[in-house]
Amino acid sequence: MDDFERAKLQIEPKTEGEATIHNSYQSVYRQLVKCLQEAGIHRMEALGQPFDPNLHEAIAQEVSETYGEGQVIEEFRPGYTIGEKVLRHAMVKVAAPGSTGPTAS
Repeated sequence: MDDFERAKLQIEPKTEGEATIHNSYQSVYRQLVKCLQEAGIHRMEALGQPFDPNLHEAIAQEVSETYGEGQVIEEFRPGYTIGEKVLRHAMVKVAAPGSTGPTAS
């Protein structure tokens, strides 16, 4: 999943042939997403959520004017669940103490 998403961000087809290849692998990506969803595997929504060590792996903190202290302000790697079980924690940056976002304490 990660590799498909990285490739999508990096490739800008310039010719009709490149566009055909791009569309083909995006079709494979959509099929993969559908299969994973049918198996009960879902991508977590981390951005803007309160940091939860049961779901997130914090690798950085930063003061934020947009997000309140303890909220996820950036996602470096998505996390996935199957039902209630975490398959992979989301790797995130969290708003540090001193953040002045709308939900800061």
